[in-house]
Amino acid sequence: MKFLTLAAALLLSLNSFALNKGQTAPNIMVKEYSGDGNHFDMNISEAEAGKDYVLVEFFAFWCYYCNQSKPVIKDLSEKYQDRLTVKAVTVEPMSDPSILEKMEKWESEAPLINVSSDTDPNYPSLMAYGVEGFPTFFLLDSNGAVVHKHVGLLTPQNSIMFQAILNNN
Repeated sequence: MKFLTLAAALLLSLNSFALNKGQTAPNIMVKEYSGDGNHFDMNISEAEAGKDYVLVEFFAFWCYYCNQSKPVIKDLSEKYQDRLTVKAVTVEPMSDPSILEKMEKWESEAPLINVSSDTDPNYPSLMAYGVEGFPTFFLLDSNGAVVHKHVGLLTPQNSIMFQAILNNN
């Protein structure tokens, strides 16, 4: 019983940090993967010049639902490439050669998605965004405000809200 109480308290405390619709996303720097072996800092809430939105995905390569969501994210990145920057952030270290291989494969299959790693063991990006599970998606406008949030498997059916927002502006 003591364990359940502690677990519930932990979940409630994590939820109090959750970033929700209308709130401004924090400026967090992570290391972006680069196929040439160089890694550079990337602000995960910043859209590319001329684009209206950023879709930030927090994921892990070992996560089944993250891997199942990948085709939908790829489709969104291609369909809305003129308006949308997609940034996928993993908590797995780029110092692990198997993770680098997975990042390289991810980017070769979906070149419009920027893959990065939160290399800090305290995971400031997860804490700042209030990520409670994988995958978690945040659609941010050009000012960094959360327009839509989705936790869990992203399917063609439940990605309709993202598409409606991207089609209306």
